[in-house]
Amino acid sequence: MMMNDNFMQSTLNFAFDHNIRYELTSAMNSDTPSGSSAYHRSIVINLNWYDQQQLPFVVAHETAHVLCSHRGISYFCDSSNSATEAEANRTAVDILVPMYFEDIDPEDANYHAFLDSFHIGESMADYSIDTIDDFYHGNLELL
Repeated sequence: MMMNDNFMQSTLNFAFDHNIRYELTSAMNSDTPSGSSAYHRSIVINLNWYDQQQLPFVVAHETAHVLCSHRGISYFCDSSNSATEAEANRTAVDILVPMYFEDIDPEDANYHAFLDSFHIGESMADYSIDTIDDFYHGNLELL
């Protein structure tokens, strides 16, 4: 988990750098999703989440809801078909790709390893491949 601890801290720093407050809590059950409020520019992260390896993606996803100004309170759901959740998933990938690949040579880039590192679903494979390609070709607009 050490590597993901570094990504967890990096995603929290990213949120902070974008004026997003965060609260980390261990007071929730393992199946209680993290959440966000764009209006309050804040996220709450459940540190007891059943999939610990997914936590950096969860932080990026909730941060994405705030950056995208999604209305109301949003709760983490990586498998939803809603447009709001899909946009948050894409933006979370946009946040994580530069962090993950910054020290990886293009010929060693592996989207499977990226998805596996954060337990991101295969439904995000095509978008991840495009985002990784954009990152290495200087076309990724950094948030």
